[in-house]
Formats: sequence, structure tokens, C-alpha cells
Amino acid sequence: MQQIGFYKIVYGRNQLSIINVNDLHGQVFLNSMDTLDLLEDDRTLFINVQFLSRVKKSSTHSVNYFIQGSVQVNLNSLLDSSLYPNMMIETDLLKKRLSELGVCTDKTIILYEQDSIYAGPRLWWMLKAIGYHNVFILNSTLKDWLSQGLPTDNTLIEYNNTCKEDVGENGEAQLFCNSTLIEKAIGDNRNFRIIDARSKARYLGQENEARANLKSGHIPTALNMPFNIFFSENKIIPVENIEEEFFSRGISKDHHLVIYCGSGVTACIVGVCALSAGFKNVSIYDASWAEWGLKELGKKVCTNIEICSED
Repeated sequence: MQQIGFYKIVYGRNQLSIINVNDLHGQVFLNSMDTLDLLEDDRTLFINVQFLSRVKKSSTHSVNYFIQGSVQVNLNSLLDSSLYPNMMIETDLLKKRLSELGVCTDKTIILYEQDSIYAGPRLWWMLKAIGYHNVFILNSTLKDWLSQGLPTDNTLIEYNNTCKEDVGENGEAQLFCNSTLIEKAIGDNRNFRIIDARSKARYLGQENEARANLKSGHIPTALNMPFNIFFSENKIIPVENIEEEFFSRGISKDHHLVIYCGSGVTACIVGVCALSAGFKNVSIYDASWAEWGLKELGKKVCTNIEICSED
């Protein structure tokens, strides 16, 4: 592969092709072949995302091979659960930790996971919020990459603290919101749509929450879009199918979407799907149900579409 300015001349796949790297701007997901085209560019950094949660168990010890040119990031180290689970740590500390890992804004960053797309969207959301622009999610898994015989290594790359002092400037702070925007959205169904990314059973209050101090149910006016509806065979479904999932629920691209889940992780899956389909105004309620559902706060919750209470 040869780099000429912003263009790459890519040899292989039975043809000669020219790819404009800038054409990737605005995309969220990359397939394996597009990712392969970026592999030999020294500005590309692959991140193997690790995450340990109460819902999905994963282990940093389970990965023996990595996509060539990878560093590994444990998402838990970038989250603060002292108040509510899985909140993004303070911005300056997040920038510092990313810089120490060699995750710099001048890189083209591609996130991937072992056997599913789960925590990568959350890290994508955090990076975009603090000013990383060229960030993508591999619409595949490491397991699938290995099965295709694509380039791997059994070691991670060495990294140095070489990021500029201004790492993370010009972020998109509106990507995250607090309960104030939720309250506004409840009263403005014309301009907003609140989306609950949890299962239908949790949305309807038919399943108890794992945390004993939480109510069951959902935020008033919220629509249920379980994050797993956007998957087919461990990959994100095509854009036209994503659009149909939103349109069929009366959600248009003029609406400001405010998305929540249990603790702000799987909500980001719905969020990145919305952005990939051309929705422009999308915010993640970072504290999510872990805050809103707290019994001690007495927030109004609904267990069916019309049945709401303030216990």
C-alpha cells in the first residue's frame, strides 16, 4: 500500500483502487475490507476494547491475538462508578489517561472487541465528546477477523506519551446530558424523543432491576428500542434497516434523541446507530436509569405506556 497525501493506492482484491481517506469522515462503522486498507498507515491506531460489567463478562486474559497495530484499553479504567455506575471520568483525567496510552487526536482510531460490539460504542462516544474526530468502530469482531485470516499479532504495540498538550480540544459536549434535558424532553414531544435501550421486560417493569435500590419501569414518554434490534449475526444492520427501526416508531431525523439504558453503556450502541443513519441531534443520558430509577429520588416512572407513578 502506498500513501500519497490524503489518498491511498491500494493493491489487492484483484484490482487497483484509490481511496480518499477524507471520505471516511462522517462514518461510524467500517467493514473488514475498509479497515484492512488502513492497516499499513502509521496514523492508524487499533484499540482492542476490554470491559468488565455486571451484565457482560469479559476478561483481558482471554485475548491471545490482536489486529496488527493494536493497543488495549480497559474501558473500566476510564469510568467512574463512585456516584452512579459507568459514568465518564472527569474530562482532564480522561485526556491524561488516553495520552498515556498513546491514543492521540492525530490518529485514525478503529475500535474492536473480541466477540461482539458492546463496549466499543461507549468508548467511541467518550472520544468524540472530548475532541477525537477520526474514530471508527469495526463492524465485525476479532473472532471474525481471525477466521478470515487477516493480519494479526500476538503482542500489542509499544506506545509512548507523545500526544500534544491540546489533546481533546473542540469536543462535542452535547453528546452527553443529565436529567435536566430528560425533564425538558418529557414535556416537549414535538422536538424530542426519549429512547430506552433496555429490554422490553425492563422497560415495562416486568423484570426487577439488578440493583435493589432501583424502581422498575421506564421514564415517562420514552420509547423502547432494545439495543440488540440493531444486530444481525454480531454485526450492525444496514443503514436502511436502522432507519426503519426509528421511522416505524414515529421518530424522525428532526427529533433530538435522548437515549438511556441501565448505566449509559448500551445506550451508546443505539446512539452510534442513529448517527450512522444520519440523525444529527443525539444525546446520551450518562447516569441513565441508575439515577432516574433511584427510589430515594422519587422520579416519576411508568410500568406500561399510560401507567406512571411517583413512589
